Amino acid sequence: ARRMAAGEVVRAADVRLVRVPASRLRAGAAQEAGQVVGQALRRPAAADQPLLLADLAAATAVERGQTVVMLYETPGLALTAQGRALEAAPRGGSVPVMNLASRTVVEAVVVAPGRVRVGAAR
Repeated sequence: ARRMAAGEVVRAADVRLVRVPASRLRAGAAQEAGQVVGQALRRPAAADQPLLLADLAAATAVERGQTVVMLYETPGLALTAQGRALEAAPRGGSVPVMNLASRTVVEAVVVAPGRVRVGAAR
């Protein structure tokens, strides 16, 4: 519905469904709003043009180098610490995080922008 820059996250207001003949539809074009809403653009998109699924990626909730809150929870205990994400990751994605106090690198799961959950050591 509007021109969008690379990296922007597509919102419902940014998408408009339009009927087009199958012969004019490019291979790999999104066919439902649910396929694109919440996704980030890998390259700029022009207004009134179909969005290609190959041009979309999961929106990043944690950026590489970002300071994050690390959560560790067990029954009866909840701990938090500051960490630094060593890679970018979407919500639900796995990311290595360095604990800023101990300099230990642990694997965590992104639960929200700037927040990761660390599992119990085994």
